[in-house]
Amino acid sequence: MFKCDKCGLCCQNVGKSPVYKELDDGTGKCRYLDENLCGIYENRPL
Repeated sequence: MFKCDKCGLCCQNVGKSPVYKELDDGTGKCRYLDENLCGIYENRPL
């Protein structure tokens, strides 16, 4: 894993990944992304 620098880039386009597609909020972004912060950071998927 990597340390989060709160850019939100890792949570963009999750819909394109077969591994993370279930996290897609319908726009391609992770449904847990809020203002470039991960709402489940401590328990985020690898």
